Amino acid sequence: MRIRKNAAERRDEVIEATLRLASEIGPDRITTEAIAKAVGLSQAAVFRHFPRKEDIWIAVIEWLRSQFAEQWLRSDTLERLPERRLRAVVRNQLEFIRAKPGLPMILMSRELHTRSDLLRQAIAVMMEMFHRHLSGIFDDGKKCGEFVPDLEVERAAYLVISMIHGLALRWILRAQAFDIVSDGERTLDIALRGILARQNR
Repeated sequence: MRIRKNAAERRDEVIEATLRLASEIGPDRITTEAIAKAVGLSQAAVFRHFPRKEDIWIAVIEWLRSQFAEQWLRSDTLERLPERRLRAVVRNQLEFIRAKPGLPMILMSRELHTRSDLLRQAIAVMMEMFHRHLSGIFDDGKKCGEFVPDLEVERAAYLVISMIHGLALRWILRAQAFDIVSDGERTLDIALRGILARQNR
């Protein structure tokens, strides 16, 4: 007997299929027909859950934002020291990219961003949330003496974000030919040499 899935389960399947297709064929080539085929639904059924294609992309970004927020909270719960929290956040972010290789393609898609102001704003909000979280970690480290006292926390947060984006781009261009997580951890080691207080190096 075939089990009928509820609306929330169907929406999750569409989001998962969209992320998978973004990796396989690129976000700019994804059609609602391709999404429907990947999920095993008709296009009409997809549109019942998402009236517009733009709604699918916004749902994808909102899902990613909730996943990241859970990761950041988990890192803060497991690690107390700012440096360890920073390392955990970066590692979790890179592990997520490794598991969802369509993510950097979506974030870097110029066509998607220019096509939808709402989508661009949703991505900007997600990036600002990440920046605020990293800035908070750097600020805590500065106050407790783990990081140098003259550290510009907002610029340090942007440095880490740029590092992750650069790694993700290189990983995609190299056809995922290297371990993005271990490479990222070594790159973070280099960045931290100028940030850690001398006694913590």
